[in-house]
Amino acid sequence: MIISTETEKMAKEFYITIETSAYLHGEYDWILTLIADDIKQAKRFSDRLNTMYPTGTKNISILQTLMFVRKNYILNPNRKKSKDFM
Repeated sequence: MIISTETEKMAKEFYITIETSAYLHGEYDWILTLIADDIKQAKRFSDRLNTMYPTGTKNISILQTLMFVRKNYILNPNRKKSKDFM
């Protein structure tokens, strides 16, 4: 179900962009990286995923990226300012 376009359509209803979607081996089976205006918007999307896939979602964790050190092979030129986040 997740690999169908239904998740993409639902994300648009919440004004969310799915940046990446990947099937994993490990503690979690799937990871979605998304772009949302705020954490509340991401939480509403997460709640809908639980409703949409009630037997397929046991645990959803929402993590917010504070700063990228490297993204798309490019080092963040301001990465040394990470002390400001700690």
